[in-house]
Amino acid sequence: MLLPQNGRIVIIDDKESQAMPLIKTLSKHKFPFTYHSDDEDCLPNEPYSDLRTLFLDINLTDTAGDVKTIMSQLAGVLLRIVPENVPYILIVWSIKENDLFPEVEKLFTDSLVTRKPIVVLSLKKSDFFDYDPELGEILKDDFDVISEINKRLTSEIEKVDAFEALIKWENVIHISSSEVINEIISLASKKQNINDDLKSIYFKLAEAMWGRQLKGDAKEIALKAAIVFNQLLSDRLEFNVKQNLGLSIIKEIPPPSTFEEKDKAIFNSKLLLNIQSSDETLPGNVYEHSGDEIEKYPFNGLIADSILVQLVSSEFYESKNGKKTESSDEIAKYKTENKKEYGSYEKAIREKIKAISKFVSIEVSPICDYAQKKWKSNRVCPAILWHGDYFSYIGKSDNLYISPPLYIKDTLFHLVIDFRYFTAMQLDTFKGKKAVFQLKHSFLTDIQSFLARHIIRPGITSLN
Repeated sequence: MLLPQNGRIVIIDDKESQAMPLIKTLSKHKFPFTYHSDDEDCLPNEPYSDLRTLFLDINLTDTAGDVKTIMSQLAGVLLRIVPENVPYILIVWSIKENDLFPEVEKLFTDSLVTRKPIVVLSLKKSDFFDYDPELGEILKDDFDVISEINKRLTSEIEKVDAFEALIKWENVIHISSSEVINEIISLASKKQNINDDLKSIYFKLAEAMWGRQLKGDAKEIALKAAIVFNQLLSDRLEFNVKQNLGLSIIKEIPPPSTFEEKDKAIFNSKLLLNIQSSDETLPGNVYEHSGDEIEKYPFNGLIADSILVQLVSSEFYESKNGKKTESSDEIAKYKTENKKEYGSYEKAIREKIKAISKFVSIEVSPICDYAQKKWKSNRVCPAILWHGDYFSYIGKSDNLYISPPLYIKDTLFHLVIDFRYFTAMQLDTFKGKKAVFQLKHSFLTDIQSFLARHIIRPGITSLN
């Protein structure tokens, strides 16, 4: 089903009597919706942020007027309903074939560009309803309006078939969240006092995640329980997506010929980072350093130990000789013979990287230590948010962890960690300091896994 099942349908019709058959049909099939006439007092002050389907009667007045006046009135209503840059389907819902339909399409290419729908579908009310002089518009006998609307929508959506997955995925989210809530309520309703039982469930769920660290007032405990709800929802959503997405329109997804590095970084940041972090010191928190802090150990050595010396040496050779060479021996010899000049050349590059990169500390303690109050110190990995312009200068080493590209504060970075700098700090080190962001669990676990392998590298005593 391409119609949203979570209340993201809006109907605009100046005559409630003409909208009523559609209202009754959607109600009968359990599709939540919102109805608006063209009365300015009844229109929302802010557009809907989650609009997905808009049924629109173009003729919002019986008064005859020129096309420009009609479109101006229509634009005023749409500005109150439709948000900017949100994907939605527009269904032009008219009594008869409307000569103004081309003007509506033109409206979205001229003055309402940022509110343009992904699909525009024109439907005649008379195709779905009969008119009775006494009863007004009524449903046609033995006619499934919803199925017919969905059929015509499907035909139109085929032009932008990728949108099908998003619509149906959003519907599955609604179904999954309802199922999780119903399950939680069913556990509480088995006893006499549902309110007390719900609170007991909240406490135990929060305790399961935070252990001995669980503290705070009722709001804080309920909030932490809600975070556990996210895990329950994630599991249910994954199951329902596999079972119930029911994709039928989308035909082919070829690999993209190009995919901008910036776009990769934006998606990676959404997958791997929580930009809105907690004031509390938590595993995965990332703290930024500035000023005198980055002149001290260990930050003053991070770039020098992470830089790709071979590339710098090759560029140094080329800059001085006006030519390239593939001979590593020749480059090494020249570098040795001009050691002082090379040192200045490499330092200049390090300073450029330092000027546009950021230095951070990552709290990498195990979650269980935090939950069970076993913290004795903060386990910290000093790191660099290495500016993307200098990505090619990052070295390759078993000591280094190099993240995928990340997009942070409108800039492309790579998180670079040298595990040789792994350290422990006093528990109050980050007290009162707000994390710039937090690593999501999968990202933190990946770093911890690399760190563990670095620490337990086996070695043997032998004679060569």
